[in-house]
Amino acid sequence: MPIHINRSPINRSKMQRREDWEVRLIDWLHKAIDTPFQWGQFDCALAAADALQAQTGHDFAKGWRGQYTTAGGALKQLLKRQCHDVYEVVARELQTIRVEPQQLQRGDIAGADLANGKTLGIVWGETVWLPETQGLRAHSLSLVECGWRLPCRQ
Repeated sequence: MPIHINRSPINRSKMQRREDWEVRLIDWLHKAIDTPFQWGQFDCALAAADALQAQTGHDFAKGWRGQYTTAGGALKQLLKRQCHDVYEVVARELQTIRVEPQQLQRGDIAGADLANGKTLGIVWGETVWLPETQGLRAHSLSLVECGWRLPCRQ
């Protein structure tokens, strides 16, 4: 059965941060802080998608939520979408280019290449929040190698 891949660009004018995006992001962070890592439920890609959705209302993971429960299953979902890693997914879904860590601001999506592979997190102040076994945890921005700016409300 052929897989349908949505290659149409996001209408970035509709994907603006809401006026109350900071409050929504803080609410999401408070709820996610005790959510343990679980493939297909709360992993780095879905956490980044949830944070983006809190800020903009856009869910870039809508088509693959609930489609995997293991690391292998997540990899299969990436390959189905012709992506090699989570960085490619974010770049494609947000229709934006990667930026340097020093360009990232509160609420942006950050990428870190850790011992267990590439992961996504959410920037807040001088920290990046990453999903871990015990829940969402803050780490130094020095772990971040790149990121993606979210569209600001005009």
